[in-house]
Amino acid sequence: MPTRQLDSKEVRRTIAFIVDDLGLSFKSTEFVRETLRKFVAEQMQEGDFVAIIRTGNGLGMLEQFTSDKRILYSAIERLIWNPLSRDMMPSFEDNAVDASDDDAFQKQATLDAFDEFRETNFSTGTLGAISFVVQSLRTLPGRKSVILLSDGFRINSQNDDANTTNQLIQAMQDLVEQANRSSVVVYSIDAKGLQPFMPGADVGGRANPGAITKALDTAQEALEGPVYLAKQTGGFMVTNTNDLNIGIQEAIYDQQSYYLIGFDPEDEKFDRKFHSIKIKANRPGLTVRTRSGFFGSNESEEPSEPKTRGEQILSALMSPLGKRDLPLRMTPYFFNSSKLGPLVRTLFYFDCSKLTFKDGPNGQKQLNLEIAAFAFDEKGATSDMTANRINLSFNESQYQQVLANGLAYRRDFTLKKPGAYQFRAVLRDSESGLTGSASQFIQVPDLSKKRLAMSGLVLTAPAATDEKIRKPAPREVTHQHPNPADCRQRLMSEDSLKQAGFNMARPSTTRQPIRRPASLRLLFRRRFSATANQFINSPHTLSNSPPAQILKSSTMSANCVSTICRPAITCST
Repeated sequence: MPTRQLDSKEVRRTIAFIVDDLGLSFKSTEFVRETLRKFVAEQMQEGDFVAIIRTGNGLGMLEQFTSDKRILYSAIERLIWNPLSRDMMPSFEDNAVDASDDDAFQKQATLDAFDEFRETNFSTGTLGAISFVVQSLRTLPGRKSVILLSDGFRINSQNDDANTTNQLIQAMQDLVEQANRSSVVVYSIDAKGLQPFMPGADVGGRANPGAITKALDTAQEALEGPVYLAKQTGGFMVTNTNDLNIGIQEAIYDQQSYYLIGFDPEDEKFDRKFHSIKIKANRPGLTVRTRSGFFGSNESEEPSEPKTRGEQILSALMSPLGKRDLPLRMTPYFFNSSKLGPLVRTLFYFDCSKLTFKDGPNGQKQLNLEIAAFAFDEKGATSDMTANRINLSFNESQYQQVLANGLAYRRDFTLKKPGAYQFRAVLRDSESGLTGSASQFIQVPDLSKKRLAMSGLVLTAPAATDEKIRKPAPREVTHQHPNPADCRQRLMSEDSLKQAGFNMARPSTTRQPIRRPASLRLLFRRRFSATANQFINSPHTLSNSPPAQILKSSTMSANCVSTICRPAITCST
């Protein structure tokens, strides 16, 4: 079921998983995918605010902090091995180069220098991606966790290149400073798991001691970067385990309790130099893990709050946390129009209790609002958008109605291609400057393929008798009388729920077995002959079924073809 954005008071744990695909091997990439699937399915809890971010190929719109498991699963499915990663060459060499062969040794030295140059650039890219995440975490409340899933990267140059080493160390120190000021703790997990460094029996011949030693040294050097980041920010490194979820659980458990200690340094400590911090416990046997220190900075350098109208709307639109100053509810659902093609109809509901009404002429109450809505595709690009100013006037009777029942608004988005989309909207009160935001994730099916497809699910209940409810003008704000099935808020009482329906598109004749998860209860089954774009209703009332549990997955079959639809609806009792 879709979820709404959390506000700051609802967030319990903030966790950013950074998948270092600039350095993951093919095998490690699959380990990471399975680990993250298990975390979302079994370890993620209510109130968790989670992001999955890649250091190489970005996931666009899917790289965001969210409590919506659908977005996280979509991000996980798009985690693939990066063929341009640091792991282009095998991690274990069966045959070492003979140092007495000058030509071979020189060629190997040249290759090693090129590999190190390439690895240094990729390591810098990894640090840059982590830095971007840490900066975005700075505005979030509380203590935050960054869990780095990586095969590792070195800090010190193999060729004793001081410039290369200094470049990486400076980047690491800058990152540590950002993390400490953002209350971010880095936990590093070795994605390689438990590594055997002795060659297997299938290699044949004698084991080369030089190759084994080199493999051990390489493995230790690769841990330098992740270990440094974790230690300097108060975290730790998890190694030598094939169950990466154990490492995640240890990191999460470590964040359950901590002490936040502050002090007022002397004025000269606010220079640009690094000042180390050490804390020791008087009680024997106790070890204190803490951040390593800080760089001096001026409080005036801190980012200021948005002041202008445009800044306020943009801040609310891009904030990972929902703005709750003004209550805003948004419900997008997909359907296929015979005239316009694939559409996502988005319904908005404004709670007017916190809006500012001005006194107008002739006893009128005036309301001035601004609404901006965007549709972002998988790459984070804007697919469609709208921005409108809404100026309304109400007589006394209408004013009382909107205070009691709120306002409704509709917007249709035309999407050019199928895929995952996120819809974000911001409502701003022009008088008070208060804002409210809403966000929803929806999957748009590919209708170009001749497969069975379903629209979003439509729940119905007895309609009110007011004609204004039955015939709302498209995209027009409407105020309505109380209704047992409030279509503006998408709230239905259990006894009023009558039917469920959907729009069918592209019937197919391909035969596949039907599978229904055992956890789902069959609410109704109906055989019918239908054409594309026909609306299908359930054959009987659903009033005995709790709305919060209705059709979390809806199954439709045609000629033994089954498709599972997870429609974007919001049901509450």
